[in-house]
Amino acid sequence: MSRIWTEAEVRDILNRRAEKWSWQDIGTRYAVSGEAVRTIARKYGGYGAQPSSRFNVKAPAESPRDVLQKLPDTQLREMMSARGYFVEKLTPDKSDLRYKIDPAMFDGNVVRFGSLSCTHLGSKHQQLTHLHSFYQYAESKGVKVIFHAGDMVDGIDVYRGQEYEIFQHGVDAQRDYAIENYPRLKNGGKTYVISGNHDYSFVQKAGTDIIEQIALKRDDIEYLGSYGAFPSILGLNIYLQHGGGGKAYARSYKMQKNIEDMTPDKKPDIYLLGHYHSSCILLEYRNVTAFQLPSFQAQTPFARRHGWPAETGAFIVTITSNDRERKDGISKVEFEFVPFYVPIDKDF
Repeated sequence: MSRIWTEAEVRDILNRRAEKWSWQDIGTRYAVSGEAVRTIARKYGGYGAQPSSRFNVKAPAESPRDVLQKLPDTQLREMMSARGYFVEKLTPDKSDLRYKIDPAMFDGNVVRFGSLSCTHLGSKHQQLTHLHSFYQYAESKGVKVIFHAGDMVDGIDVYRGQEYEIFQHGVDAQRDYAIENYPRLKNGGKTYVISGNHDYSFVQKAGTDIIEQIALKRDDIEYLGSYGAFPSILGLNIYLQHGGGGKAYARSYKMQKNIEDMTPDKKPDIYLLGHYHSSCILLEYRNVTAFQLPSFQAQTPFARRHGWPAETGAFIVTITSNDRERKDGISKVEFEFVPFYVPIDKDF
């Protein structure tokens, strides 16, 4: 059955076209094809589809951007859905939330945890064997908590040509692969993870949070939200973050600038930064001890083209406080860098 167009709708179509809207965008507004609204415009506005005197149409002053910005979120999502996209809004309640880690995971006033980032499961360049080796080593050291600073999986369409660098395609494949293959601490420990830009690509492309889904199927994985979280242990404040952008001219630069930009209420005792696939340590920079975390992904062709190195490894951090409530602060910080110098080819 053909659609019956109202006079108001025809006026709107002609006005949008006068504002230089594309036929496809106008069609999306009415959930029809661009050709359908073009036919209506030709019928009532002439071949050039300009506003017709038949309706005494006067083009409004608002631009298409102004009109779109005034639309409610639900209508914007419907318009994007009509064009084949899935959209989820990144809400504030998923970023930079605060959590308290169970103190039973630690030995008195000694806090020991593992820290890593960028495992990129599903990538042809993942280092799954080394990842399992690190978990086994951390468990032998009594570690029951591991913080993961994002990019647990490799995602989709993060950069041009990525589809040739992955062996698990799509959200279902990467989710199920991670659930099955991500290592466990066999001593009852847990992995606390945030999502990075590769993980969040599935929200942007498919409207689903893959890390949240993985955590629902694994009782040893806890999801702390997107891009940043503030876990605390016995009064020890930690900021776990997945960074953004490319590498800086110096390894320490990103950490330094991020710490300098932190407000006093957001400044942690320990700062764990992922995303850059290279290691760096800042001891007491503006009263913050910071670790930039390496990865568990060998250098990809994309990284090689950009001149970005890829270090494989992780840290084990041991912090001793003067008492359980840290009334007198940290008395000692020890760390062990656990590197894996030789990547394994086709480790999948």
